[in-house]
Amino acid sequence: MKMINNKIWISLACFLIPILGISQPLLEKSAAVKLALEQNYNLQMVNNQLEIAKNNTDIFNTGYLPTVSANAGGTLDFGGTKITFADGHVQDVSAAATQRYNASLGANYVIYDGKRRYYNLENLKVARSIAELNVRQSVEGVLLQLFSAYYEVAKVTLDVKAQEETMEVSKKRLQRAQYQFDYGQGSRLNVLNAEVDINRDSINYRNLVRLLANTKRNLNVILNNRIINEFVVDTTVLYTEGLSLEDLITKSKSNNVDLLIAEQGIYQSNYTLKQFEANKMPTVSTNLSYGWNLTDNPLSDNPNPFQTDLIRSNGLNLGVTASWNIFDGGTTRTQVQNAKISIMTQELNKASLDQAVERDVLNAWETYQNALFVLKAEEKNLETNQLNFSFTEDQFQIGQVSSVEYRQAQLNLLNAQRSYNQAKFDAKILELNLLQLSGDLIGAQY
Repeated sequence: MKMINNKIWISLACFLIPILGISQPLLEKSAAVKLALEQNYNLQMVNNQLEIAKNNTDIFNTGYLPTVSANAGGTLDFGGTKITFADGHVQDVSAAATQRYNASLGANYVIYDGKRRYYNLENLKVARSIAELNVRQSVEGVLLQLFSAYYEVAKVTLDVKAQEETMEVSKKRLQRAQYQFDYGQGSRLNVLNAEVDINRDSINYRNLVRLLANTKRNLNVILNNRIINEFVVDTTVLYTEGLSLEDLITKSKSNNVDLLIAEQGIYQSNYTLKQFEANKMPTVSTNLSYGWNLTDNPLSDNPNPFQTDLIRSNGLNLGVTASWNIFDGGTTRTQVQNAKISIMTQELNKASLDQAVERDVLNAWETYQNALFVLKAEEKNLETNQLNFSFTEDQFQIGQVSSVEYRQAQLNLLNAQRSYNQAKFDAKILELNLLQLSGDLIGAQY
């Protein structure tokens, strides 16, 4: 029997050494947030989209700057020419090359385009605002994902600790049953029951250790596998004080990221409409150019005084151009009509989303309040089970309760501890979801 007990405790020691024998660094919540925001792939992609939106609003992409172009060219014409004049004179140029060269530098600037450039720039600015909101939306999503994983690690960590305490109690119970049996004061059945219970506790402990390792890996994936060594997390939870339903609904109307994106979509559709309407207006532009040309003609065998050999020309040109697309076959009219319909659709979408967000806030608030009630109830239940176990343990020591009753009190305490752990972190996750709906998640107390 002692040999069996020794084997049991040697195996339990093997389970405990990896967890209790090594000091592991603490992964602070702030450090986890920093890593997630820096390394998350989705955030990197939406930040790239934001950079593109910023580039699109640059002065070089607005059409307000003039265009400047330079051209140069040269040609060689091979062939012959024979001209017979009325007086019988013949001018013959054969097997000769005519050389022509030209170069020009020109600038063009649109003076007036019906404010098309202005509306296009405003449209791009709205697109930039939407890109910034998309980044914020992604940050909120990453934070919720991060803390769901972080608090899951914290919960399982506390479950492992509770199971360790249960194993310690079971160990003392087994020792007590063994001593009583050795000295003839207890039955072998009590020893066997204690061995069965501690074996069950060790299996549960091992399963929790495996679950803890899995949850840590899940968290590490969110952090882009930046944590190489083992780590522990902060198991404390701070709840936001002073939350009220009225304030949360008011904030959600003005700061919910989905509503803000929908509102920006309406602005964008309005600028698109104005762009199409501007197509009805004329365009006035001015151009300035400087040109240079050179022609080198071959001389004939019998040149006359009027034959040109080398021709050069250069000059500065300034012009103004106006164009007006009076009728484009109805394309602009159709675009304007469709843009107006798009605005109506965007407004309907925002109205629907506004109702949905208010409903979500109400549902989240009620769920959160229920979670806080459950948390208080589980806390009270835990305190009661701690007192019950302490009383039962005292009675067990003097033989007033059986080992079965003692074991039941032990299991009740373990279940109460794990239920409290679950309620503790469930309430915090629900709080973060509520803050995300109201637009207060970023910068909230974690």
